[in-house]
Amino acid sequence: MNIQINKILDHENALGIARKNTHFFNSNGLKMMEEDFKTGFLFGAYDKQNMVGFICYKKLGFIPLETISPYKDWGKDNPCQIFVKIL
Repeated sequence: MNIQINKILDHENALGIARKNTHFFNSNGLKMMEEDFKTGFLFGAYDKQNMVGFICYKKLGFIPLETISPYKDWGKDNPCQIFVKIL
């Protein structure tokens, strides 16, 4: 399996994954996800074209530091977002 992390463009797919995992996502969690879609801080884990999971770095305490676009060898539609977390 070759997993790539990309900004989520398919919001409904991510919400579908979250709705199936009620152990981790209650109604407040789903509302927070919808807000994260608006800010662009939700990223998906993809195996080829299939989303297999997702993560919100902001909720884990990370802050965006810089976006490098275009990033060498990644193509113009795949920027590099750098996040940092103060320990």
